[in-house]
Amino acid sequence: MGVWESTEKYDIEKGKKGKHLVGIIVMCVLLVVIAAFNMIRSFWEYEAGKQEYSKVEKEYVSVVDPVKKATTPKASAEEEEAEEEEEESIWTEDQSIPNLSIAHDALAAKNPDYFCWLYIAPTDVSYPVVKGSDNDYYLHHTFEGENNVNGCIYMDSQAWPDMNDYNIFIFGHNMRNGSMFGSLKHILNDPQIALENPYFYLLQKNAVRKYHIYSVHVAAPSSDTFHNPASEHEYEDYINMVKEDSIVDMGVDVTTADRTVTLSTCSGTGAGKKRLVLHGKLVGIINPEKAGVSYNSVRALSNEF
Repeated sequence: MGVWESTEKYDIEKGKKGKHLVGIIVMCVLLVVIAAFNMIRSFWEYEAGKQEYSKVEKEYVSVVDPVKKATTPKASAEEEEAEEEEEESIWTEDQSIPNLSIAHDALAAKNPDYFCWLYIAPTDVSYPVVKGSDNDYYLHHTFEGENNVNGCIYMDSQAWPDMNDYNIFIFGHNMRNGSMFGSLKHILNDPQIALENPYFYLLQKNAVRKYHIYSVHVAAPSSDTFHNPASEHEYEDYINMVKEDSIVDMGVDVTTADRTVTLSTCSGTGAGKKRLVLHGKLVGIINPEKAGVSYNSVRALSNEF
């Protein structure tokens, strides 16, 4: 082989390597651009969703003076004895409800899927809850129907509207900016938060349903935690299971006569992502215009709301 041929072959190989290197650089630049674009788009969606819910809360929720017990004339001996018995119930131990006034009719007019307003006392979570025809749409659509990663907090579409199921699931995204159910991880990291303020509320048009958190834990998506009990026996096993799984003893007795709500959101990252769940026991239904309704009256009053 001559010198000229050897030099030509070298130049060709060098040119191929150069083109290959340029291709790698171009690919890296494209990946960086795509990653930056996705990051910006994600940030924009986060902020757009956050701004929407901030606007919804500002427009439809107002703070009012706390509800106070109505004063009554001097009671008879029998009435005083009945009141003493009533004061022993868990509900009269703390009759406080959020001092929030919700424009339920306006919210329902804005979105017919509107069901109630959720307020989680330990974390100040305050959002509308919807109940759609399936459990998929609101994973990526906001309360106002915008396609957004924030989605909307939603109730299991299979739940009975009268909320008389043994247990009802409410789902929400765990957003990195702390919005939606993103702040629930604070309870996981510091259970004392729930011990000091263990209530969450579902505010409806004519009633406020008050729940006492009785279990906090992390579960796999395939866990029996997400199985809806179909019988009293299954429900008893379910209650015992989630109480045993709790990272903290909330000191709350729960029986099959109780009705519960489970709040669920993602926990962790990657393929092994799990679910953070908070279970709450219904301890009272109160009509703000009739303050002082006890848990003992829940079943009799449930048809009114």
